Amino acid sequence: MKGMNHYRRILEQALGRKLKGPFWHAHHIDGDRTHNVAENLWELVEPIHVEIDRGILDEPKNGGKFPRPSDPNSKEDGFLNKEVIMDLEKDFEEGKENKDQPFELSNSYKRMNEGVFGRLLKKKIINLKDYEAIKAKKAKIYKAGQQMNKKQPRELIEA
Repeated sequence: MKGMNHYRRILEQALGRKLKGPFWHAHHIDGDRTHNVAENLWELVEPIHVEIDRGILDEPKNGGKFPRPSDPNSKEDGFLNKEVIMDLEKDFEEGKENKDQPFELSNSYKRMNEGVFGRLLKKKIINLKDYEAIKAKKAKIYKAGQQMNKKQPRELIEA
């Protein structure tokens, strides 16, 4: 485990296995990289991790709209909590399963209004401009899932 992050080891120990592959990261739900306990860590694929750390899904201190919850198990609306992360994961997985279907015809796209982001729009936690920016992020995540089928893990390339 030389060179591996301490928090990655904690997550792998909690999961009882290695992370799913080289494109998977250990994400700190509360945003605090020193809070290394299993309940604060989430196994997250790289394209989602990149998207939540920039733009609209980033923390307000970085220009985004979604603060990180102080409680990793928080269900409070308006935070980048587990519910939001799971919604983004669904987009990625649907992309993997539907490699030829455009995002606009996907269940991910249809789920926008009924899902977590539709609820945040209805509660006026986000506005229509934010909603459209999030939809664009979700499209990128969906497309990343489609592309993941075409990427070979580093282990296969080296073999």
